[in-house]
Amino acid sequence: MLHPDAPDAELRGGPKQDLHSLRARDSTLDELSDKVQRSAAARAAAALDKTADIALLRSLLCDKPVLVTGSAGYLGFALHLTLQKLGVAVVGVDVVPRATVDAIADVADIEAMRRCGQPCSAVLHTAALHAPHAHSWHACEFAATNAVGTTNVLSLGLPTVHTSTTSLTITGRVKARERDGELVWLDEHSQRPDLASGDGNAYDETLDAPRNKYGRTKLEGEQRCLLAARDGADVVVLRAPRFFPEDALEENSLPSANIKANELLGRRCALSDLVDAHLRALARIRLVRGSVLT
Repeated sequence: MLHPDAPDAELRGGPKQDLHSLRARDSTLDELSDKVQRSAAARAAAALDKTADIALLRSLLCDKPVLVTGSAGYLGFALHLTLQKLGVAVVGVDVVPRATVDAIADVADIEAMRRCGQPCSAVLHTAALHAPHAHSWHACEFAATNAVGTTNVLSLGLPTVHTSTTSLTITGRVKARERDGELVWLDEHSQRPDLASGDGNAYDETLDAPRNKYGRTKLEGEQRCLLAARDGADVVVLRAPRFFPEDALEENSLPSANIKANELLGRRCALSDLVDAHLRALARIRLVRGSVLT
């Protein structure tokens, strides 16, 4: 674990910033986010209701709740609402209060996770520090949430869908190929250091590792999930592309709507589709355990 005093080149001065603070100071963004979350939950619930997958999910859960970590977040909130609409019991945990948060708890706190997970039968693990946190939270905090927190969730021994990110596949090598005009194909076999030794390709820590602390710690979380799956745990990794409503993090001269439309070609998805994917992955966990879905 990194020491809090260790250098972190991504840190900046000023007040801490995250998606909650962005929404708190921008009423238009807050209203848009809430509208999209509620619409996504309604659409996902309607798509799943009376399907074979919802029957599988109910059979897996045995009338016990689903634990949703990060339930105040953009995805976690929508998952919580969707489960409620489907009549599935749910326990939401997060470090900030919201209507979908049933317990204030940090995934990095193993005892808190055990208390919250005790009545539950499965986990949707969405809690994470990610890109908007990078300038305000130290790398050791990223490691505590994204890596240690994942280990704590896995220790519950429950079927788990772990939310990861396609961001960790955008490496220095990928960026270099893009600059050379190449079209780079990324799939579930991309950014898999656990497979590199067996496919004849050397894994270069400089060119092939994630470019930032978000990617590095999410990859560490993924690897812990895959190790648990090899030991028999029912866990699957679901790499999410961009799906947030706020403006792109990179400097860009195009309007926000134009950027998002372009991203839908290969690096963005609708929130409702991501909610649907998580719940179907959980329903079919015994079939897809040990997989990286992207």
